[in-house]
Amino acid sequence: MILVTVLIVLPWGAALWLSAQKQSGQYFAMSIALVELLLALIQRFAPGASGTLGHALHIPYLGSLWTLHAGPLGSTLALLCALLIPVSLAFAWRLPEFRVLASAVLVMSGALFGIFFAQNVLMFYIFYEILALAGAFLILRSGHKSRAAALQFLLYTFVGS
Repeated sequence: MILVTVLIVLPWGAALWLSAQKQSGQYFAMSIALVELLLALIQRFAPGASGTLGHALHIPYLGSLWTLHAGPLGSTLALLCALLIPVSLAFAWRLPEFRVLASAVLVMSGALFGIFFAQNVLMFYIFYEILALAGAFLILRSGHKSRAAALQFLLYTFVGS
């Protein structure tokens, strides 16, 4: 339970710290991505780590809000996501807006880990919307006609969900 929570919250804290810095933070972002990869490897292959279920935040009318389940499929998908985060940061390494892009990628990675380990629909929906907002921000930073593309992406994902 603790390891899964760290997989979700660590990239968000790193994105907040990175967005407040004046430097590019390339080595910091890459080190966080590699730590996430190590944690995902431990989560997937450590004996007894798979199949853990935890309830951390209980709201009586909604049931348990922060409910995580580290099943084999979610752990495998989280490992694949953790493998792609350093690759995506490596591709953006020399871009002048690396700090902004790395922050968005870290927010997306935390949301993806949350989606993979979510146990209830409300938590899945919250993580999905965070992922959609971060994805729209990355589309907005992509270049030509990106404002219209980001708006269409947000409209389709919010109306569709």
